[in-house]
Amino acid sequence: MKPEESPPPAPFSEQRGELPFPSRRKTEGKVHSDFANKNPIESSLRALGGLSEYARRSRRNWLYQVFISIAVVGVALWTGLDAVRLALVILSIALVLAIEILNTALEVLLNWLQPEYHAIAKTVKDLAAGAVLVTSFGAIGAGFLLFWTPVVGLTYEHIVLKMIGSVLIILLSVLAWASGRAKR
Repeated sequence: MKPEESPPPAPFSEQRGELPFPSRRKTEGKVHSDFANKNPIESSLRALGGLSEYARRSRRNWLYQVFISIAVVGVALWTGLDAVRLALVILSIALVLAIEILNTALEVLLNWLQPEYHAIAKTVKDLAAGAVLVTSFGAIGAGFLLFWTPVVGLTYEHIVLKMIGSVLIILLSVLAWASGRAKR
């Protein structure tokens, strides 16, 4: 007598429920991305729609970062930064915003995969938020170097040592604060 065979496991989407947004469709047993076979303009419009949906869902950090980014670019134009420095400012801003988007995407995915509290999910979310923080500090440091000479007139040699000292003081302060919170 043959032991009864158990049915095959349900597809992953049926085990966990659907994502909060429609990203895939099923056709003839195959899964296709909604972005397949679209022209670049349509794909770009979908990406912008995703960003606006993300911003609409009251992600304050994103809105603050966009506001600060616009202000920084305005100050860069007002101070007359040369093209290379302006490009570096814009790249720094884009990097911070991209890491923030990836952080949020990871949070959404983890919330979908693990709706209940789990220590590993918390650690992953904390690390992703830490990546945003590190990138933001890097952008602030780059902005400091890029804006300092045109605005104040000091050379990089004068400010590099002061900046390194300031960053170390800020980093040590944040680490002391974080270790104090961890002990609670």
